[in-house]
Amino acid sequence: MGNCNCINNIDEQHHLNFLDQPVKQENEQIECPGMEITMNNCEQAIQGLIRGYLTRKKFKSKKSSPQSTNETVDVKKYLPESIIGILDTMKEIDTLIDGEVVKTDDDTYYIGQWKNKKITGTGHVIQKNAYYHGDLKDGIMNGKGMLVNHNGNWYIGSFSNGKYHGYGEFFIKESNYKYEGDWEYGKQKGNGIEKWQDGATCKAEFIDGVKCGLGEFAWADGSRYKGEFHMNHIEGIGHYKWPDNREYKGQWQNSKMHGKGVFEWPDGRIYEGDYVNDKKEGNGVFTWDNGKKYDGQWKDGKQHGIGVLYEPGKKTKKGEWKNGKRIKWIE
Repeated sequence: MGNCNCINNIDEQHHLNFLDQPVKQENEQIECPGMEITMNNCEQAIQGLIRGYLTRKKFKSKKSSPQSTNETVDVKKYLPESIIGILDTMKEIDTLIDGEVVKTDDDTYYIGQWKNKKITGTGHVIQKNAYYHGDLKDGIMNGKGMLVNHNGNWYIGSFSNGKYHGYGEFFIKESNYKYEGDWEYGKQKGNGIEKWQDGATCKAEFIDGVKCGLGEFAWADGSRYKGEFHMNHIEGIGHYKWPDNREYKGQWQNSKMHGKGVFEWPDGRIYEGDYVNDKKEGNGVFTWDNGKKYDGQWKDGKQHGIGVLYEPGKKTKKGEWKNGKRIKWIE
């Protein structure tokens, strides 16, 4: 996935006392994990290897080289131990094949099909740090295949012109991150699902390797978001719900509440109005579960400016607040 370093403070008010006390702040965090899609140059290394040998200058002649054979071959014989260990944990593949083993000058092996003296068909490319098994055309990964890095990262799916293209699954061992979905020439594009080690998941639309469009994010702590993304950030219109059932519906920018929105508490309190960078700012209405209501100006998450206080059975009062404190009533 592209990067998502969107750890931001969510400042929401837990209690409001409009008489004299400032608003108490409640801090929350929205952490939107992301993962740079990389195989540590594994794809580039394999592809560079194959492209470099298309001229067959480094490949021994198939017919004359003593290092070329044409018999049943156990591919595992040529695989490094690090790759074998990874393959043993994955879907089984047929490692016993009929083919010709061709060794390059730098101890890279190719076992597979040829056409018109070019690597075309199904084959295995083996080097000390990477392994590819799948379809090739003119020496380039095209079709279905599996690419494995010695550090445990892997990709299984479709290739086009040496790039991930079509549907594929991508896994990064170190973080236990997995992406399942659509690709376009090496980047996530289309619909996909991301999964993280802690159980967080994201189902979203992707463009050029980042979340853009509609999506649903579920965090391991029970938080949920459904709405729009832009450049891997929560941005646009969306609905976020915390594990304690607080929820916000409205506009977002750069993974922060920004614009018009409604924040609801499970005890019945509601704020409807303007937000700037996660804080109430502008005009808004705060309503208690007992019907008391403040309608007025806000700044930096606090009542600030002119506002009107409504209380059931009492006279409506207009006043002025500063930094969350009422400083005077206005007749």
